[in-house]
Amino acid sequence: GRFIAAIAIGRGFRYFVDEVLPSGSVSKLVVFTLVLGGFFLAGTLIALRRGYLAARLSELIGVELQDRMFEHMQRMSHRFYTRVRGGDLLSRFTRDLTVVQQALVTLISGGVALVISAAAAFVTLAILNVYIAILVASVLPLYVIAHMVLHTRFRTLSYERQAQAGDATAVLQETTSAHDLIKAYGGEDRALA
Repeated sequence: GRFIAAIAIGRGFRYFVDEVLPSGSVSKLVVFTLVLGGFFLAGTLIALRRGYLAARLSELIGVELQDRMFEHMQRMSHRFYTRVRGGDLLSRFTRDLTVVQQALVTLISGGVALVISAAAAFVTLAILNVYIAILVASVLPLYVIAHMVLHTRFRTLSYERQAQAGDATAVLQETTSAHDLIKAYGGEDRALA
C-alpha cells in the first residue's frame, strides 16, 4: 500500500510540475487538488476501517481462544494438574493466547493486505521498468529461503522464551500463594534462590 502510494505521489507530483504549473490553469489546479485530497481521504478511511476490523477481529479471536482453552483445561485429568505448575498454566493461558491471537490477527488482517499490496507493487514496477521487476523477482527466492531458515529459529527461541516465562510465573504464583508459610518458617532466602 505504501509503495503504491509513494509511486502515485511521485507520478502526481510529476504531473503537477509538468502539466498543471506550466499551463497556469486554475481549473487544472483545483481538479488536481481535489483528486489528491480524495486520495488522502480514501486512504485515511481505509486505514481507519482496517484498524477497526483488526481490533474487532482481535477481540473475537481472543474470546474464542480463551473459551476453548478453558473448556480444554476443564477436561484435563487430575494427574495433569499434579504434574503442571499453576503458574505455568496461567502463563500459557495469558501469554501464549495473546501471542496466538496477535499472530492470527496479523495474518488475517495484515497478511491479505500485504499480499495484495505486494502484487500491485510488482505489477506497477513491471509497468515502470521490466528489468527492475525481473531483478526483484530473481531475489524473491532468496528472501523465501531466508524467511524459512529464520522462522524455524525464531519459533524455537519463542518456545524457549515462553517456557522461561511460564517457569517465572509459576515461581511467582507459588511464592505469593505460600507467602504466610515462607514468612512463618523464615524461608525468604530460599524463596529468592
